[in-house]
Amino acid sequence: MEEALENLFFDEVLDGDNKYLCEVCNSKQDAVKGMRLVELPTYISLYINRFDFDYNTFERIKVKSDFSYPLEVDFAKYLDSESKVTDPQYELFAVMIHRGTAYSGHYHIVIKDILNEVS
Repeated sequence: MEEALENLFFDEVLDGDNKYLCEVCNSKQDAVKGMRLVELPTYISLYINRFDFDYNTFERIKVKSDFSYPLEVDFAKYLDSESKVTDPQYELFAVMIHRGTAYSGHYHIVIKDILNEVS
């Protein structure tokens, strides 16, 4: 999951052939393009795409490689420098898992027992 977040908030350097066109000065400039968060919601849902398309066979495929996720996620490094977020920590509450193929299957959800109802 960390790798997926890094890819989402990746900074793309625009230099050389892909320089940014400044419409004010009408010239191409070096720049950095990326995304940063200013605020964070109380709860956050992350969706990781585990399906792909094979352009050789023209079929959908399910990505079956191992996928690990931490019990806590710190969003501090994804915050804008002007953000006023004081607690960028999230605790994992639930995970949705797909069992099946790229064409069919079932989703199962594993939810943290915060009330300690299961012994």
